[in-house]
Amino acid sequence: MSDKPKIISMGYAVPEHSYSQEEIFRAIGYPQRFWKVFKKSGIEKRHLWVPLGEAKKLSWQEQQEEYIRGAVALSKQAVLSCLDGRSPEDIACVVFCSCTGFCPGPTVGHILSKELGFSPRTYHTNIGSQGCEGGFPGLKRASDFTTVTGKPSLVIACELCSCTYFPEPEGKPDPSNHFELARSNAVFADAASCALVGFDDDPRHPLIIDTETHTNTDYIDDLGFVWREGRLRVMLSRRVPKLAPLVIKPAVDAVLQRQGLSVTT
Repeated sequence: MSDKPKIISMGYAVPEHSYSQEEIFRAIGYPQRFWKVFKKSGIEKRHLWVPLGEAKKLSWQEQQEEYIRGAVALSKQAVLSCLDGRSPEDIACVVFCSCTGFCPGPTVGHILSKELGFSPRTYHTNIGSQGCEGGFPGLKRASDFTTVTGKPSLVIACELCSCTYFPEPEGKPDPSNHFELARSNAVFADAASCALVGFDDDPRHPLIIDTETHTNTDYIDDLGFVWREGRLRVMLSRRVPKLAPLVIKPAVDAVLQRQGLSVTT
C-alpha cells in the first residue's frame, strides 16, 4: 500500500429543479440584447435550489435560511452517494467548503454529523470565503489529516448561487463593472460534491501525489463578493477567463517540476 492518500470515492447532488438558459433569461427579465450572454455561455441548463421566479422575492434573511436548508440537503445526498454504503462512523475528519451563504454555527458539517451519524470524535473544519477554489484547500486539509492519522476524511464542497441573487430594476441590468451581474446570472448554479480521502489497495483509485498553491493578489478584486445594500453582491470581472490560466500555471509548473515533468512532456 502506498504511503500517499487516495481519492477513494466521489459523489454529488444537484437540486431537483433545472432550467434552460432561455427559461432563466426570461424569468430575470433582461432586454433581448443580453440574450447572447446566456446563449454563448456554453451552458444548456442549470439546477437551482431556489425555484425560478422565487429568487427575486427573497429578503437577505430568507436567502440565508434557504442556503442552510439547501446546503444541508444537497450535502447530505452527496455524502451518502460518496460513502456508497460505508459507515459515517468511520469518518475521522469532515471538511466543509462554501462561500455562497452564512451558517455561523452550528456549521453545516455539524448539522450533517447529527443527521448522518458521524462519530463524536470526528474532527470538523469549515472553509469559507474562498469561492471557486474552496474545494482545493479542503482537499489539502483532508489529505494532510489522513496522511498523519491514517484515518479517512471527507471533503464537501457546496455552493448555492441562487441564494445570492442580487435584485436589479426590472428590464434594467446593472451596468457596474461591465454588467458583471448579468454575466454571473448567465453562468452560476447550485450543487454539492463530496470526496472520500483514505488508503486502500485498489489501483483504480488515484493517489494524491503532490499539491501546490499560488496566490496572486494583483487580481483580488476580479472575483468574489462585496456587501451591498444589505446583501451579498457578486464581483465577476470579464478578465477572469484570461486570468485563470495565468494564476494556475505557476502552481501546475511547480508540481510537475518536482515530479520531473513539464507541460510539454
